[in-house]
Amino acid sequence: LHIYTLRLAGLSAYGGILGALCAALLYSRLVRASVWRLLDACVLPAGLAFALARVGCYLNGCCAGVATNSRWGVAFPMSAGETELISSLFALIGNSNPKIYLFPTQLFELTLALLGLAPILWFYFRQRLPYGAAFLLYGMWFSGMRLAILPLRSLPYPSIVSHIFYPVFYILLIIIGLVVLLLLYKKNHT
Repeated sequence: LHIYTLRLAGLSAYGGILGALCAALLYSRLVRASVWRLLDACVLPAGLAFALARVGCYLNGCCAGVATNSRWGVAFPMSAGETELISSLFALIGNSNPKIYLFPTQLFELTLALLGLAPILWFYFRQRLPYGAAFLLYGMWFSGMRLAILPLRSLPYPSIVSHIFYPVFYILLIIIGLVVLLLLYKKNHT
């Protein structure tokens, strides 16, 4: 199990978020600005960037979900090795034109990421949230969205990672976000 790798896989989204958080903290210290206001200002661009990345994943055919027979399934192009292997397997059963349908988890994540932006930005621009609340709410939404999509994703990891580590990780992020949000509200109302 490699937590860190140079491949853009695994915890790459959260690694990027952690790197951006560190840069935001450093920047806010250098210019003596509120880190919470800076993080709130990053919610819209980060949400849109994630949605755009999901479009790229969908067009590339990567990051698709597990196979399905449901109407939600989409036939994705396969790599040369996969095509050869699957074609030979299907030839054995007499089907020369195999189509395997996968859940388009990229589109599910894209949709949910954008849906989460709408109410949070509405409250943010109406200034009904304390500074940092928009960032924390979107972070909890994002982690919840990833947790909800997790059973549909096709992950090349051992089952301990996809069935235990990821769910615990997402749930911990949601709990931490909720605790910090409650502390912000308490601080704002005292």
